[in-house]
Amino acid sequence: MRFIKRGLSYLTIASYVGILLFGILCHTFTYRTGSHPGMYYIVWDMFCGWSAYSVRTHIIGEG
Repeated sequence: MRFIKRGLSYLTIASYVGILLFGILCHTFTYRTGSHPGMYYIVWDMFCGWSAYSVRTHIIGEG
């Protein structure tokens, strides 16, 4: 049973990294980036979605 859990976790991690690599390569080579809305979830949510959890305060001063 332990081998099944370990194999399932390896499969999950490998599929996550594979999908992320696919999205990065598609955007690098501009291959069908606007053809389906799934690209938004593949690349932008994985990179930019974490900024919503940032609690830093940015103060911009002009003078």
